[in-house]
Amino acid sequence: MNYWPVLSRRITLRADGKVADQPSISDSGTETHYGKRYIVLRNSKGTLAVYRVRRDGGLKALKRWPAILNIW
Repeated sequence: MNYWPVLSRRITLRADGKVADQPSISDSGTETHYGKRYIVLRNSKGTLAVYRVRRDGGLKALKRWPAILNIW
């Protein structure tokens, strides 16, 4: 399943009106860790956000994610 159209809608303006950091398509992608699937959004500065893929195909935004997903 292609999650990029769904995730691209997550890019919003910050409260101060500046554009939020945008993820790079080439650096972002799906990863599996301990049997769980994640969508990891990254750019040149590092990991921006992580979403866990639920069994029904839905996405859950994570406030904290496994440290292994920060490896760059």
